Amino acid sequence: MVLTVVPHRIYMLTPPSTGGLWQTAAAIRTRGRDLPADEVRGTLTDIVLQVDRAADVVDQVRSFARDNSTAPRQSVCLVELVQTALSLTEARLRSTGAEVVVDVAEGLCCLGWPDRLAQVLVIVLTNAREALERRGRQRHNIGAPGPAGWQPRIAVSAGRGSEQTVTLAVSDNGDGIPQDVLARVFEPFFTTKPTGEGTGLGLAVARDLIDMHNGSITVESRPGLGSTFTLILPTADAQD
Repeated sequence: MVLTVVPHRIYMLTPPSTGGLWQTAAAIRTRGRDLPADEVRGTLTDIVLQVDRAADVVDQVRSFARDNSTAPRQSVCLVELVQTALSLTEARLRSTGAEVVVDVAEGLCCLGWPDRLAQVLVIVLTNAREALERRGRQRHNIGAPGPAGWQPRIAVSAGRGSEQTVTLAVSDNGDGIPQDVLARVFEPFFTTKPTGEGTGLGLAVARDLIDMHNGSITVESRPGLGSTFTLILPTADAQD
C-alpha cells in the first residue's frame, strides 16, 4: 500500500501547476542575474526544503521496499525484540524524562522477521515519545492542565492472545489522539504535524509490516490521557 502511493506523493510535493521546485528552479534559471540576492537565497532555500521533504519520503520507505520476505520467518523472542527497540530509542526517550516500564515474560515468542518487527516497535515508541513531548509542552504553555504531578510514562507489555497469537502493547500517558484523527492514523501521508515536520509514513509503514506478518495493529486513545498501540502476532509455533 505505502509503496504504491510514494511516486505520486513525491510528485505532489512540488507539482508544476502549483510552483514548488519547478517554479523556483525556473525563476533562478531565467531571471537569476536580475533577482536580488535575498530573493535568490530565498528560492534556493525553498528548493532545499522541498528536496529534503522528498528525501524524507524515500528514506522512510527504503527499508520497507527492500524485500526480505522470501527469507523464512523465525522465532522472535519478545523480550529481546523489546530490548532492541528500546536501545535504538533510548536517547530520545530519556530526553522526555519518561519512566519506561517493561512487563514482558520470558519465553513469549512470535513468528517473523526480527529487523522488521524492531522497526515497527521503534515507530510505535517514537509515536509515544512525541505524544509525551506534546503534553509536556502543553503543560508548560498553559499552566499544567490535568492531574497534578503528571509524570511522563511509557509501558511496554506482552502476553498470550489466542492459542496461536501473542500481543505486544505500547501505552503512553501523553496528549492522546482526537477521535476525528484516530480513524486516519494508519493512512499513508496523513499527519497533524506542521508542514515540513512529518511525512505521515511511520504508522502506515508499521501497519504494512505487521500485515506482512499476518498480524494486526490497533490503537485506542483518549485525548488528554494517552494512547495504547497493540500488536497481535502469530506465535512461533503458529501454522501458516
